[in-house]
Amino acid sequence: MKFNKEYFAVPETFDLLKNFDHCKTLHAIQVQGNCASSWAIAACQCYADSLCIHLNQSITPSAQYQLNCDKTCIEEPKKLLCNSGCNGGTILAAAQWISEYGITEDSCVPYVGKDRECSIFCRNGKLMKPENGLCSFVETEASVMKMKKALIEHGSLLVGLAVYEDLLTFSFSSNDTNDINVYTHQKGEYRGYTAVKIVGWNKTKDGSEYWIVQNSWGAKWGVNGRNNLFERKKVRKQRFISFVPPNVN
Repeated sequence: MKFNKEYFAVPETFDLLKNFDHCKTLHAIQVQGNCASSWAIAACQCYADSLCIHLNQSITPSAQYQLNCDKTCIEEPKKLLCNSGCNGGTILAAAQWISEYGITEDSCVPYVGKDRECSIFCRNGKLMKPENGLCSFVETEASVMKMKKALIEHGSLLVGLAVYEDLLTFSFSSNDTNDINVYTHQKGEYRGYTAVKIVGWNKTKDGSEYWIVQNSWGAKWGVNGRNNLFERKKVRKQRFISFVPPNVN
């Protein structure tokens, strides 16, 4: 299948985890802690997903490596956005950096959720050997159909999500064991932005569609500690990013 074909068979539901169960990062739910590191966690996990899905390389990536070393800045209208460790970052800058420098194993640079100096050595003193140059990223103006096509062809999508107060206390559990509660913003103040990855989509019993989203708020948040669910309209539509091996069009 080609991403730019006029006609594209899209299933009613899709979940990367069910199709690529062997990929570590589709199971892993990281806890970012008191560090605004979602931009690095989501970016390196999306990159690792692409390596596993397309090149059968399943690794646990180090978000700490990117936190330590990625100081990329990009110009947006009327402002300059820079990746600043635990003070936050932006997914576009993160994607640019990771496409050039790649990722390394978490065992090399374990996550501590604090700002550390950038180094070319692992914690055991050995020279780091990042997985790099394997994937480029694609940024596309988002639409529901384009996002679904990219999920099927390329793997998980790196996106930004607006966080409101009611999301922090929302219960995804439903009294109906055959259904699921789907979040939509109802009340509360805007609390900021978080980076997440979309790993699929599904429908509620009444036919309402939602995205399956993986966050970095720990295994106790969301559904089954793995896939966290939002109505599709709550995912920002400005852009999405996917990582694509050079030989994948």
